[in-house]
Amino acid sequence: MPRALLIADLEGVAGVEALGALIAGDAAHAAACEAMTAEVCAAVEGLRAAGYDAVRVSDSHRSGSGRLNVDPFRVAAELRFEDDLYGGALLDDVAVVAAVGMHAAGGTRGFGAHTVDLHTAWQWGEALLSESEVAFGLAAERGVPALYSAGDDVLRRSLRGLRYVETKRSRGPSTCRSATAAAVHAALREAALATPALRPLPARRRLALHFKREAHADAAAGAGARRDSPFTVSLPAARFTDSYHRALEVIAATAPLVREELTGAADLVAAATGLLTAAFPSLQRPRQRAR
Repeated sequence: MPRALLIADLEGVAGVEALGALIAGDAAHAAACEAMTAEVCAAVEGLRAAGYDAVRVSDSHRSGSGRLNVDPFRVAAELRFEDDLYGGALLDDVAVVAAVGMHAAGGTRGFGAHTVDLHTAWQWGEALLSESEVAFGLAAERGVPALYSAGDDVLRRSLRGLRYVETKRSRGPSTCRSATAAAVHAALREAALATPALRPLPARRRLALHFKREAHADAAAGAGARRDSPFTVSLPAARFTDSYHRALEVIAATAPLVREELTGAADLVAAATGLLTAAFPSLQRPRQRAR
């Protein structure tokens, strides 16, 4: 029977317009997770109506105690929590991949923009990668086509040629304005009827990882990545799936530093949102001198 994989995140969900709502422990987080559940339910309904007999859902936000509520779609979908949020076992016996609640690539001006972790931006060759592109690239190397993605207008511009549901317009990393939930849910149901297409990333590029702190890049280099600048490391050119798994290992070496930064802060939510919106120094354009 055809099974669809649905990658679900929180930043791109309609109605989620405050950075604090992305963090477990913030007063607005529970309502944000309810909005995420509603979008996932609409997507699942659309996929089932389009003929996919089963839907596997990956909650890629992993938002803690208020995470995605499985009850409204328990009969129709299988909620999975895997170490690999975008590929691996999630892609077993899957016919298509779709994504909801997604955000733009780290290093862009999208609301809550980052890639894979709060403090990283990924660059494949010359292109910054969003998590949608990561998921679709992994799927393509397994022969699994992409169906659609949903999120803000910044992400939309990087996914040309793919069916897309725009949920909000970003006004920078910390502000956005959403479409109505009803309009987004209707568009998600319709998007399930799109024609699937493989979305492979260009072959054998070098994967660069940009960090926000020199100490993070120090730790990544200590894990075997090549140091390219004070804030950047890179991995040898390879098949994307291989580079992806190596990048996860390198980023894991930075996790103790990030955890120490956040848990040592007086206000965890403020510290987490501050890290999320901090600039990537290696991706900042130099200012032109006044003539």
